[in-house]
Amino acid sequence: MNSIDYNRHDLCNILIMKLNKGKQMTKEKMLKKIESLVTKAKREHLKREKEREVHALKDKRTFKPHGFYNTLPGYGCMKWMSRKQVFGLKNVTFNPFTMVADSYDWWVFVLPIKGKIVFNNYNYSMTTCKHQGEVRQLLKSLGIKIDLEVSMHSSLSENNFKVESLSSFYTELFQLEIALNRKNTKKSLVKDRNKQCQELLKSIKTARKLGAVFTRQQMKDLKQSLLDKEVERLADMAKENVRRAELRKQAKMALDNSLNSVEVKQTQLVELESELALNNSFGN
Repeated sequence: MNSIDYNRHDLCNILIMKLNKGKQMTKEKMLKKIESLVTKAKREHLKREKEREVHALKDKRTFKPHGFYNTLPGYGCMKWMSRKQVFGLKNVTFNPFTMVADSYDWWVFVLPIKGKIVFNNYNYSMTTCKHQGEVRQLLKSLGIKIDLEVSMHSSLSENNFKVESLSSFYTELFQLEIALNRKNTKKSLVKDRNKQCQELLKSIKTARKLGAVFTRQQMKDLKQSLLDKEVERLADMAKENVRRAELRKQAKMALDNSLNSVEVKQTQLVELESELALNNSFGN
């Protein structure tokens, strides 16, 4: 059994990484559980196909059997590769024993750090984004909880996590704080932003417990740079408002001129018509 395909419904039954009273399954038990459940899923698949064939014959319709990979249309799926002992798809793998997922064999985006599952949701590329979606669905199907999501350009490692993980959290937090200080903000939007701030603070607390570091000086520099960008944005908005006001003024003047020219032409036309009528009366 080099490669076994199964759909999302079958995958939901494969609970190889469920913790039993805080103790992880042994490697041998995991492999045995995987093979037995996938075999059972295959058997159920064949049973479903037979039932579909019977119903199709009763309805006098042409029956086309689905492949085992496509029993539920619209769902992607990763394969269990018993030789490598990993879940895999094209250019993405997930190892259930080390709890590590990588894209293109080098960019790691799932990693256990101090017993917690960390998921890097950085949108590195369109393909990597698809890989992240596949692994996210796989983790959900296996009952594996993601403890912390970070956004890092670098490949996920303990050292990179320590240095880079908090930067995106604080950037988003300070941006929300700046947005909350803006005038004429809707109450519903203020409520949502406050909720986001609370969630970010929880994530920051979790990341610091896992060893992430971000000094006060770094926070001060980051906040200052964001404030400078906000000042530049407001200055650009003021310039844009002035430019638009000038354009509106020019448009109004052009419209007034055109209306005046129309009035002049209408006056000239009335004078010509009256002169023509006068000439006609003399001719008669």
